[in-house]
Amino acid sequence: MEERASKRSIGLRECLFMATQGLRKRGESIVIDEFQRVPEKYWDLLAITAQEAERSLILCGSSLGVARRVFDERSPLLGFFEAFHVGLASIADTIASLHGQGLGPREAVLWSIIVRDPWVLLHIRPRSEPWKLLAERAAGLVPAARGLIGEVFSEEDRQLSRIYEAVLQLLAQGYWRAADIAV
Repeated sequence: MEERASKRSIGLRECLFMATQGLRKRGESIVIDEFQRVPEKYWDLLAITAQEAERSLILCGSSLGVARRVFDERSPLLGFFEAFHVGLASIADTIASLHGQGLGPREAVLWSIIVRDPWVLLHIRPRSEPWKLLAERAAGLVPAARGLIGEVFSEEDRQLSRIYEAVLQLLAQGYWRAADIAV
């Protein structure tokens, strides 16, 4: 009979301690996802660990702002990591994946435009017409999308102003001409 590991919540400090121990003592490879959320006060610890580690420490993040800070001349992490850009999934790969999961060719093509960014799949299971399902789920998706856009703006040291948000809303409503948006 398979024994299940118990789940428990731990704080960031304990999590990073466990990760550094895994690298140092057990020779494990460690991946820290959402690295842009790790406060810079822990970067020295990660730099020391990366220097002493026998295996890989991989930092993943969705922010160019944090990448700039990691590769800044004053960063304690400078020299320990190599940048590797991963963009959105390609349309062709997304279509193939969706078709392989049971969507017909037409539906796979329509949904591929929307689910190229995988966060959408946390909230929607592709089925039926995309515009209908998105319209049904819009009230729940708007706060998540607004938060993600706001996070990108703040990571790039910009503020999501009412003007930017208004422009995005007009684009979502089908206004594509600059003259229409400027009014």
